[in-house]
Amino acid sequence: MLEILRAVDETQAHQKPAPGEWGLRDLTLHAAFTERLMAKLIHHLARGETPSAEDLAGAGIGMMPADDGRTYAEAVAELERMNEAVLTAVGSLPDEPNLDMRLPHPFFGPLNCREWAGFQRVHDLDHIQHARRIIAAPGS
Repeated sequence: MLEILRAVDETQAHQKPAPGEWGLRDLTLHAAFTERLMAKLIHHLARGETPSAEDLAGAGIGMMPADDGRTYAEAVAELERMNEAVLTAVGSLPDEPNLDMRLPHPFFGPLNCREWAGFQRVHDLDHIQHARRIIAAPGS
C-alpha cells in the first residue's frame, strides 16, 4: 500500500472519484489511524492487558481522525510510522502471547492479538484495492 501511495502527488491525493467518496489522502489518514490502533491492540492483548481508553479513542468502522490540515506527504509519513509500529508490535510478541484476551471487531467478533494482526493484513489488502480503484477513476 505504501508503494502505491508514495507514487501519488499532493494534487492527485486530494482528488475524489465521486462526491462523498474518499480520495487517497482520506484513505491514507484512515489507514494510519487504523494502524496506530492495531499496534496498540496487538501489543496490549498479547500481554493480557486492556488498551487504555485513549488508545481506543475513535475506534469503529470507517474510523477517521479529525482533519488537522496535514499535507498528503505528512499523512504518508505518518502511515509509514504507524506501519512500523504494527510490525514492531508483531515482532515483539512474547514467546507465549496471551491468546485468551480478546476485544471485539464489529464484523468478525472477539479477536486476540494474533487475530488482530491477521485482520490488519486483510485491512491493508482491502485498501490496496481501494487505492487502485481511486487512482483508476476518471478525473483522478
